[in-house]
Amino acid sequence: MRQFDLIAEDMGLEAIRLLTDQEIREIARSLRRDQTISRDEYTSFRLADGVVEAEDEQGERCYIALEVSFTVNGRDTRRAIRNTGFLTHATGRPAYAVVSGISKDARVQDVFDSGEVYWHQLDPELLEVE
Repeated sequence: MRQFDLIAEDMGLEAIRLLTDQEIREIARSLRRDQTISRDEYTSFRLADGVVEAEDEQGERCYIALEVSFTVNGRDTRRAIRNTGFLTHATGRPAYAVVSGISKDARVQDVFDSGEVYWHQLDPELLEVE
């Protein structure tokens, strides 16, 4: 996710880095060892679209669980919420759910209105082939 630093900034956070696939797998393995997640959740979490390590305004570390879709729907928001729980459990740090896309299914607007998930709209031009 090339815009992870902009997303963090829009949320009032300072992006530190995007976790590598290996780091995400290590977190997933620790959750599996603790029997915190099922086998299916383990597989799904390892395929997260992105996890960002960030800092809040007080300099405290936190995480952002990113899910990206062309059209964001309930499945995307549920995965982002679920992944924040896994990140908080594994790291002991707060985590925030973010979904990013070109558009969103109107049926999930309430989850954005509640503040449970942060919505980031992608610029359609970013997806155009040069």
